[in-house]
Amino acid sequence: MWQSQRLHLYLDRLVLMLLFSMPLMTYEAKAAEPKLDILIKNATLWDGARASETPVDVGIRDGIVVSIGQIDDLAATRTIDASGLMVAPGFTDSSGQSATPIMHDPQAAVNLLNQGITTILAGAGHSAAPLSGEAAARAGWATFNEYFALLEMGGLPVNVAQSVGYAQVRQLVLGDEDRPASNDELEQMRALVRAAMEAGATGLSTAIVKPPVSATRQEEIDLLAKDLSEYGGRLVILPHDVTGPMPSDYKVADYNVGRMAVGLAADAIVFKLEESK
Repeated sequence: MWQSQRLHLYLDRLVLMLLFSMPLMTYEAKAAEPKLDILIKNATLWDGARASETPVDVGIRDGIVVSIGQIDDLAATRTIDASGLMVAPGFTDSSGQSATPIMHDPQAAVNLLNQGITTILAGAGHSAAPLSGEAAARAGWATFNEYFALLEMGGLPVNVAQSVGYAQVRQLVLGDEDRPASNDELEQMRALVRAAMEAGATGLSTAIVKPPVSATRQEEIDLLAKDLSEYGGRLVILPHDVTGPMPSDYKVADYNVGRMAVGLAADAIVFKLEESK
């Protein structure tokens, strides 16, 4: 009996020791939802499909749209009354050429932003990278890894989706020789395209109608394009490159968007400018 009482006393003390050695837990009320940075009130919302029938509010926090609907005025640091105005997602410039001027001077993007353009698709046969020799020394970068790092460090007023230019990699390997590429040269070009895709390029853009790349064979484009799907990339074909029907394996379908007909497919994007009507 005495041993049993002693054991219970020991266990009671052990439990107390464990309880007092545990960190104290406090229960706090759930934190309130952080305030919005910007609240746009009473806007007609164009989402790309249709306009909203009744005015809606749009809440923005940390540069991201986080809520759409009827929102309390007190939920935001800044409120903008958009009564009688439209709110829409930013437009995309499908032929943005290059982000380099904007990197050097952000004011160069003012004309884009004034049109509602918030994203540019850069690269049209030529691209900001890869570079070599004197061109790389002047620019301050050689690879897409280096170029993208500079874009990230400096920050940009618009979003950028950058393709690697076919003419860019071809001239890097062949120089100004306007002739078909050899198998060894094609492998060098292929390696440059793969490096660009691994760095974050969105695809390969072509512009092959003018020297020194006018001697390009279809087989060269096909070989370089084969690696794109591995990275989720696309082959972008400029209008002056299309002189006949596209190869059947590109499965191009046409969609009319205003004055621009854009062909979209799993493997290729073709831009064709139509005459104004």
